[in-house]
Amino acid sequence: MYKIEIKKTDEYLLKCELESADYPMVNLQIRNDELKTKRLFKRKESSDQEKSAHNKLFLDITISEDSLLQMMGKISITTDFFSNLHIEQLSMPVRMIIHDMMNCPCEPKFKHLYLQTKVCELLICILSVKTASRQDLKFTVQERSVFKRLKSIISGNLRQHYSIDELAQIAGMNRTKIQTGFKAIFGKTIHTFTLDLKMMKAKHLLTEDPSVSLKEVAAQVGYKYTNHFSAAFKKKFKFSPSLFRKGNLLSIIYAFWLLPSL
Repeated sequence: MYKIEIKKTDEYLLKCELESADYPMVNLQIRNDELKTKRLFKRKESSDQEKSAHNKLFLDITISEDSLLQMMGKISITTDFFSNLHIEQLSMPVRMIIHDMMNCPCEPKFKHLYLQTKVCELLICILSVKTASRQDLKFTVQERSVFKRLKSIISGNLRQHYSIDELAQIAGMNRTKIQTGFKAIFGKTIHTFTLDLKMMKAKHLLTEDPSVSLKEVAAQVGYKYTNHFSAAFKKKFKFSPSLFRKGNLLSIIYAFWLLPSL
């Protein structure tokens, strides 16, 4: 059994009986725009001041190190990898995972499994950011600033399609350098990063506003034709946007069940 405890401010989303044998643990504290992790070696009673600070937390996740290593499977990591991690800005994929956890859409009997899966997805995103950050040293401060500017331009204009040549012109660099640098720093190619943002925004729109049409969702994420958007969404999430909108959880689980093992 995975030992995971998930708390939303003072409300438990997933309560788990954590025992002394489960220590040490990894604790993830997520506020509106930052994430911090630390290792816990024992529980302690919180003071009133600490409780007040804790109440400002957006989400608090505690997982035993044994469970962490079990969840990450064949990925080669050590638990020290998470020590003192501090991400100033949460990426959109991380924000979407947190949104999904805070607004768990499934039936109560599936909630435990759903939240465990989301924690695993969140940890993978954190690992990706931490690994990518090690590549920063290969580039000058000015070059890193340019790559971050490109990321901001792409993130803020998802209706717009930017070619590599256009981005190279904006950056004042050649194609090879912006592609290599972007992937080294952010852990994804420009194409994958852009596609992931588009699909996550589409998922958010489909979740938050049932009245918006698929055509408008497609337009907001830069697709001229709805069928092209639907195909991209299905390739990313393994089910169509219309099925996702209906919230047919059993069909979604069945679709994942049919996928070959990785």
